[in-house]
Amino acid sequence: MTWTAFRYHFPMLQRQQVYRCQYMMEIPEDFGHICTLEWIELSRCNDAATNSARDIQKVQENSGNDWLKILLNPRLTKPSHKKAFRLVLILFSLMEHMIME
Repeated sequence: MTWTAFRYHFPMLQRQQVYRCQYMMEIPEDFGHICTLEWIELSRCNDAATNSARDIQKVQENSGNDWLKILLNPRLTKPSHKKAFRLVLILFSLMEHMIME
C-alpha cells in the first residue's frame, strides 16, 4: 500500500498515529520536513513502515529537530524488552514535557 502526501498537506502536524497498516510500505518521506512533528506512533505496522518512520526521524535530526520520537505500541508490535523499556522512557519524557508546559 502506498500513501501519497506532502508536507503542505499537514503544515502544523504534531502527532501522527498509524494503526493496523500492515501493508503500508512507508510513511511519506516529505513528513521529514514538517518541523512541528513531535512524535509518530506505530501500532501493528510492518518493519518497512517502522524503518520509514526512523528515516523521517533522521531527516528531522539533520534539520535541528532532535525531539521527534518514534513510539511503538509494545502490545501490538511485540518489540523486545529493551525496546519496551525505551518506549516507557520516551513516554515519561513526553509526559514530563507536557507537564512543564
